[in-house]
Amino acid sequence: MKHLRHKFFWLCSLGLVLLFGGSHAVIAQDADSSSAQTPVPAAILAQLFPGQTITPDQIPQYRSIQIDLNGDKQKEWVVVYNPNPTAKKEAPKRKGCLCPKPTPQGDAKTLAMIKQVTEALSKHEDYLYQIKIEGKKRKTLHLWYQLQTKPPIKETDLSFQMVRTLGSKLGRWKRWNLNDIVFVNVDNNNTYKINAWRIKKIASAPPRKRQSFFDRWYKQTGETDIPLCPCPKVKPKRIAHKPLEIIVAAEIPSPPAAKTEPKPDAPKEDDAPAAPTGPKIEVIGRLQADNIELRPLNSEGSLIALQCENNLKLGTMRKQEQSFHTYDPINKKLNNILTLTTSKEGEESDAAGRQWAQFRFQNMDADAWLELIVDHYYETPNFNGLLGRTMYKFHNGTYQPLNQARGILSITTSSTWDRVAPKGNDAEKARLAMRSRPQNLADGFRDTIWVANKSPRGIGEWVRLQFIKSRRLLGVAISAQIPSQLKHVADEYFPGGEQSAPRLVPPSYLRITTAESARYEIALQDGRPYTFFRFPNPVDTSFLRIEILQEYRDPQGRTQRLTLPEKENSLGFLGEVVPVFDEVLYTASSFQSQGAETYEPQNAGDSRDITAWGEGRLDDGIGEWLQFLLPMPQELNAVSITNGCRRPGERYILNNRVKQARLTFSDGSSQTVTLKDTDAKQVVTFRNVKTSSVRLSILSVYKGKLGHLTCLTEFLPGR
Repeated sequence: MKHLRHKFFWLCSLGLVLLFGGSHAVIAQDADSSSAQTPVPAAILAQLFPGQTITPDQIPQYRSIQIDLNGDKQKEWVVVYNPNPTAKKEAPKRKGCLCPKPTPQGDAKTLAMIKQVTEALSKHEDYLYQIKIEGKKRKTLHLWYQLQTKPPIKETDLSFQMVRTLGSKLGRWKRWNLNDIVFVNVDNNNTYKINAWRIKKIASAPPRKRQSFFDRWYKQTGETDIPLCPCPKVKPKRIAHKPLEIIVAAEIPSPPAAKTEPKPDAPKEDDAPAAPTGPKIEVIGRLQADNIELRPLNSEGSLIALQCENNLKLGTMRKQEQSFHTYDPINKKLNNILTLTTSKEGEESDAAGRQWAQFRFQNMDADAWLELIVDHYYETPNFNGLLGRTMYKFHNGTYQPLNQARGILSITTSSTWDRVAPKGNDAEKARLAMRSRPQNLADGFRDTIWVANKSPRGIGEWVRLQFIKSRRLLGVAISAQIPSQLKHVADEYFPGGEQSAPRLVPPSYLRITTAESARYEIALQDGRPYTFFRFPNPVDTSFLRIEILQEYRDPQGRTQRLTLPEKENSLGFLGEVVPVFDEVLYTASSFQSQGAETYEPQNAGDSRDITAWGEGRLDDGIGEWLQFLLPMPQELNAVSITNGCRRPGERYILNNRVKQARLTFSDGSSQTVTLKDTDAKQVVTFRNVKTSSVRLSILSVYKGKLGHLTCLTEFLPGR
């Protein structure tokens, strides 16, 4: 089945970059290779910022690019204003105490220890002033630090962070014989002392107890007399960096200028200043972001999204968000189609760990839209790696999670294996359990799996896929291969080490149960990515229940049974479950939406004359396309088409109808056809072709008497 085969390819793009100090905007070449950064004309600035005086030295803070955001051959303006002044290049200076950092002193062993401490505290190097080691048998570590640096931090917060970092390293430094650690504030000569054993205790304690342990043991002392730095303390100026302002505008077509001849007696005004001339524009939307990039959302590059990156600070937690916006030319606005959290870290985050995600756009099926693939990562002192993946599909103008696009409401299981971490608290283990969660069954990837919490092999365990509504199914495709790209957590992180970890064993036999209590037993095929089971007859069901069996009765009535070794330590799993619905799916290059009245692609397959698909361009829609995807490849020699729009209250003649069109099949072949200008059903025939999809691209239209909307009421496979 072609729509189940993953077709991976990287979207190659070459960026044109608008630089604003530390911020930038990237324009992918796939979007429009002729686009280039340009200074913003004075006439455009006057319309975007009316009543404001922009001096010549402020002009470099404005950049713009003209690019076609929605494929209508009309370029929109994307203007980016950087309110932050351009930083002057100066020699780097130490903040706080302006004296140079002292050179580490001591014998080779002491210098080696100072080097290791410096590397361990590299995250805080801007605050560290000097590191000293004193003592012979029982050593004392002196950490001199200063707080007059950027970003500002509280004295206790900095000490607490360094205590946690050092505590995780002290076990490896046993040979150094560290006894005490003294923290010295260079700015005010405050001195604090804490025992090395207590530092290790703080680092290994649960997160909820670390702060109380630290407050109890971190006490100020006057033991050490530290000479203050004689250099004058210069408090650096804090510069608040403001986000970029992004303004999207469309040009207003100007009427043709009337030809006028100058009067011979008219006085000349050579000295009068000329008013700025340029196109008139209409503001579509305004956004704020720390960075902006332009991303093509389909393989043709005709639809471009504005990707805005924002870094948020919520108390001690930092979060990075990516939001994607598209241009709706009909309603003259920007639509937020998806918001992702790509980074999250800080004391208030889950298990004091750092979470981040990397995403990419790929074309993974017969549709022209690019799927958004998000890889989720997690980092704690006990774990650092990939948790799982999420796929988003572009559907009806927005990105939806794959399970939602497939119509799956929820996934429940009899059990889930969650013994995934040798150390850590409950929050950390809950995160790591994402590697074996039930949601992996519908994420679009065979190498992310659900694992049953029963040995041996999960015999008798089950999963249940609940659909949003009752659906008609042709069959179901199931994958159960041991992951190759992702080494599963059972192999590496099981308590007791890898030798005691249970083996992952794919199931051999399954039982599928529907809402009507119909049961079907299947044997999984070894060596194949998917095993497809087709029901004897299409079934209507609201859920699928899949159970792992030890015994199986084949179609000839013979019983086959697994022989399990005695006391086998093994776990059963499933990789992916893909319901194949007896439905034709529709997608389009664009569609028009006006409030409650929409011309969505699926209207062309609902067999109702009162609904229709209408392309979403402001012109006649030449080049726009409508496509249906079959549940399984089949032989076709005809499609049925009802031309134009037949909604109540609208006359067929008001809107455009398709005249010439190109039919493109999944094997790459195509045929040009001419449709009749009639609102009756017409059958278009062609040579026999085995295909999983048919795309109708508009080449020409019969002009309507009102507007430019081109419609199709029905577009169905067969006669």
